[in-house]
Amino acid sequence: MPTRQRRKAIMNHEEELLKPREVAAMLRISLPTLARWRQHGRGPHCIRLGYNHVVYRAGDVEHWITQRDHR
Repeated sequence: MPTRQRRKAIMNHEEELLKPREVAAMLRISLPTLARWRQHGRGPHCIRLGYNHVVYRAGDVEHWITQRDHR
């Protein structure tokens, strides 16, 4: 895949919006734990699209995971 197309594919993936259920599955935690982290300002950055509608950018979740990798 040419570099330009690869870069565009990476950008599209980073901008992909994930539901809390998907993020909880990625992190192998429960939905209530993810909600608690969100309430206390922990966990990956979320985007509120409405009163009861929260999504996460895939790139933000991956960045958050990478920041916690203490190898």
